Amino acid sequence: MNIGIILAAGKGQRFGGETEKQFCYLNDKMVIDYSISVFEKVIDINKIIIVTSENWIDKISSKYPKHTIIKGGETRQESSYYGLKNCPKNTKNVLIHDAARPFITTDLINQSLLHLKKYQAVITSRQATDTIMRVKNKKIEKIGNRKNFFLNQTPQAFDYKLIFNAYQKNKKNVTDDISLIDLNKAKIKIIEASNYNIKITNKEDLKLAECILKLIK
Repeated sequence: MNIGIILAAGKGQRFGGETEKQFCYLNDKMVIDYSISVFEKVIDINKIIIVTSENWIDKISSKYPKHTIIKGGETRQESSYYGLKNCPKNTKNVLIHDAARPFITTDLINQSLLHLKKYQAVITSRQATDTIMRVKNKKIEKIGNRKNFFLNQTPQAFDYKLIFNAYQKNKKNVTDDISLIDLNKAKIKIIEASNYNIKITNKEDLKLAECILKLIK
């Protein structure tokens, strides 16, 4: 089985306001609705698991009764792990996606599933276009070559056993799932991300998302 896990338990502290960013309205739908809608359109996705905060479980369950809705953790890492633990025993592949990225496409999901036939992990990423600096205590330590740096997005797709075992063995705090994989041992494919696949982090991003909607309609 191919499982889609949509992470929507984040508190969105950088976003501010009373409503978490994934539940804010973008035109006539909540931000999370866009991702769910796309996953639902992919024939090869057999099950969708939505990981959310306790105060949203009833509402999301009522809106999406066909999907599995579970409570998330205190961190993104915990929420991913809870999603993985709730996958069926016969799960082969899993795609983990942040609900705050509303412009995922069916093509991106299908590409990820296709490459999982040859690779153990498929990462959606973009090459950096800005110069990247390593800074500590507001002092520049090193300036990197942007050609060697990529900016990860989601979905991130995995052989289920690989990522589940990685979560069981590794307890370090990470901001994305690929960080738990042994990069020297796993067969990993990088696929080019869309410029539109932005992550909504602050109020300005929500305004940018409104502009993107007009472009892609």
